[in-house]
Order: sequence, then structure tokens, then C-alpha cells
Amino acid sequence: MIILSAYIDTLTPEMIREGYARTGASRVCLVCGKTFEDGEVFPEGQRFFTAETAARRHMRQDHPDYLLALIHMDSNAAGLTEPQKELIRGMYKGWTDAQIAENSPGRGASAVRNMRFHLRKRAREAKVFLGIMGLLEDYTMESEHYISFEAQLPVHDDRTLVTQKEERVILGKYLKDDGMLVRFPKKEKEKLVVLNHIVRSFTKGTEYTEPEVNAILAGFLEDYVTLRRYLIEYRFLQRKTDGSRYWR
Repeated sequence: MIILSAYIDTLTPEMIREGYARTGASRVCLVCGKTFEDGEVFPEGQRFFTAETAARRHMRQDHPDYLLALIHMDSNAAGLTEPQKELIRGMYKGWTDAQIAENSPGRGASAVRNMRFHLRKRAREAKVFLGIMGLLEDYTMESEHYISFEAQLPVHDDRTLVTQKEERVILGKYLKDDGMLVRFPKKEKEKLVVLNHIVRSFTKGTEYTEPEVNAILAGFLEDYVTLRRYLIEYRFLQRKTDGSRYWR
């Protein structure tokens, strides 16, 4: 089952085309959810690949018909009609207009050519529209820009939609001047913002022992066990099953 819709608000057209999302230090397959972490190597036979290359190879080898999976998503995702989906399927298979018409009862080759024209027209319009929206975002007030989370979060809803202004307000509410927390938040959105701030104290690509993790977290809250548990639960940090190593 394709999971692209779970990441749709943070995806770029390039990510959708490639088939995997870049979230923090992860590459996440938009079809099956398989994750490739930066800093890891991925063996295949006698060869080893980086996360980026492994994600690309995964798409080619495990999801060769990714395009068909995309057009079979919820009809609202791409806004395609059933006739348009039939046309794209035919084009993907390399059929001529006549062959597509043969497999679309009631439609002649001229109708298929007309649909091809409108699809190309729509693609050109989409490029311009994306440019307009990109410029609009550049001119939008900072308070309307959303922050990025340094994790592959297990939740994707309103709790993860946090503007830069909201982040400042939340951190101002919970952080003292010395960087310690007044208390750990109970509300989910505030909890995610605070954890997102804390995890920046860990260096990407570096492994930490549990005592080292505890020492860093104790600089934010005496109850560092609670912080450590939530950082793992919300995937800001990962660890080996025996707890011997932690990493961002």
C-alpha cells in the first residue's frame, strides 16, 4: 500500500518522482515505508551502498511499477480522471494511440491524442503553478512557515504542523535562561517541539553510550530517563536493542 499521502505536506516534486522522502537523516520509501539512514551502509552481494543509492536501487528493484502505484492512489491525490489514468497506463506500456483506443471502448485514436495534449498542457500549467506557490511562500510572513522535525515521526497530523512563531512561543514557555526545562510538556505538539530542540544537542553521524546520552539530557531536565524514552518513542534518537549505542 502506497504511503505517500502520509508525507504529502513535506514532499517536493523531485521526491515524489524519485519515490522516497528525505526526512532528517532518513530516506523513506513512499510505497512501503522502508527506511535508509545516513551513516549506514547497505550491502548487496559484494557491494555496499550509501542510503541515497540504496533508496534509488530499492525503488528500481522492489517497485518497478511505482508510476502505476501513483496513479492508483486516492483520486484526489493527483486529480486524475479514470480516462486519464487509462491513457497514462497505455503510455507507460508504450502503446500507440490506436492501441490505447482499442483498450478504451468508445474512444477513438483522435480522442486519445486530444487527451495526450491536455495532459501535457496540464503539466506545463503545473510547473508555472508550483513556481507561483514557491514565490508566494517566499513572500509569506515568517509566522506562516512551518518548522522541520529532525525525525521520522510516527505521527503525521496537526500535532506536527508547527510554525516558526509557535516554536519560539513554546520554547520560551518551557526553557529557562540556562537552557534547562521548567518542566516537560504534556501537550503533544509542545512535547514534539521541545524534543526537536533537545535532539539538536546530538551530532549526526555520532554514536553515544547510554551514560553519554544521560549526561546530555540531564542538562535539560533532572528526569533524563523521561526525555530519553520520548526521544526514542518519537524516533528522534535510535538505539541498538541492547541499549549500548544511541545515535541521531
